[in-house]
Amino acid sequence: MLGGEPVRTKPFPSYPRITDGEVQAVVEVLRSGVLSSRRGTKTREFEEEFAKYVGVSHAVATSSGTTALQLALAAVGVGPGDEVIVPAYTFTSSATAVLMQNAIPVFADVDPLTYNLSAEDLERRVTPRTKAVVVVHLFGLPADMDPIMEMAEEHGLYVIEDCAQAHGARYKGRRVGSIGHLGAFSFYESKNMMTGEGGMVTTDDDELAERVRMLRDHCEIRGLEEYMRRPDRRWPLVNMLGYNYRMTELQAAIGLVQLRKLDAMNERRRRLARLMSEGLRRVAGVSPPHVPEYAYHVYHVYCCRYSEGEVGVPRDLFVEALRAEGVPASPGYTSPLYANPLYRERLARTRGCPFTCPFYEGAVSYEDGTCPVAEELCYGGALWLPIHSEMSEEDAMDVVAAVEKVVEHADELKGARLRA
Repeated sequence: MLGGEPVRTKPFPSYPRITDGEVQAVVEVLRSGVLSSRRGTKTREFEEEFAKYVGVSHAVATSSGTTALQLALAAVGVGPGDEVIVPAYTFTSSATAVLMQNAIPVFADVDPLTYNLSAEDLERRVTPRTKAVVVVHLFGLPADMDPIMEMAEEHGLYVIEDCAQAHGARYKGRRVGSIGHLGAFSFYESKNMMTGEGGMVTTDDDELAERVRMLRDHCEIRGLEEYMRRPDRRWPLVNMLGYNYRMTELQAAIGLVQLRKLDAMNERRRRLARLMSEGLRRVAGVSPPHVPEYAYHVYHVYCCRYSEGEVGVPRDLFVEALRAEGVPASPGYTSPLYANPLYRERLARTRGCPFTCPFYEGAVSYEDGTCPVAEELCYGGALWLPIHSEMSEEDAMDVVAAVEKVVEHADELKGARLRA
């Protein structure tokens, strides 16, 4: 603790807040006695409303954001031997969904201002084996989609938008999830809108939507036979491995209530972010999030750029001091995805294995230095500060005050560390 009493002694408000609306919606489903989406109508209603909100023809509800990503990859035919380009600075499910298809994640670096996928680095990682790109709208900030879509069209690649942190975000006026070939959303309880657990796949492509629906529900033979008879289908005549990735009626009921509140909750986050950014612009070494003109940012995470050189103490020590001041700050992602032993060991096993990835001889590398911007953010350059729609303006200003205080006492903090 620095300079006397901490900035804050009371805890921050909890999130999410369950209201009577969610409770009543769940009770209604329970009393109906119909809990499965196979028999009920709530899931279909949620899909229709969510598709309308995003601005697409189809939305397919799933059991999680990870299964939504896997279904999107499966629907476009990603499989053994295929490469899928994924940003190195993101949550792990953006890449584990690729592994679940026995394909190879190829990690690309991110833009140093937006922390989203760099179109330039993306293009240099395309090979003849590349099948798709997973574009993450990180922290609620849309990626710059135009150059990515142009590059994908040039190389014949599918673009899957990972919208798990970006419900309601807009790119040049279009909601995310409506720009790529498919979008994947998560409704985990920490998201801008939630169903506890759950996900959604969005698309304007009729055939892709049909494939996602079949894959989600075991590829039941009636639907598969009907699909195989279609003369205009774009995929070969093969049986598909299906899954049980359905959403429940209880989750869908919560989702319908949450969707109606989403815009207001996002506006609340944006208001708090403006207050915090205004306050932090006068603080040396802690830079507010960069928001390009094309973007409507919904601030799932409030991620600052941290400069140890300007502040004078390492990022992790700074986070520790903020927590002592009553602010639940975080270093965020602490290593690029390719540094995770899972990916390195999986790649080593894959080469030459005829069962998981036959004939794969790609030049993919997961070595240190692969994505220098992502590494800089993970190893000290990023700082996550609390933000959500249940916080008050006073809460937001306490965050700013704590950052100001720790920066002001950085020399004292550094001295204490040296003495320890």
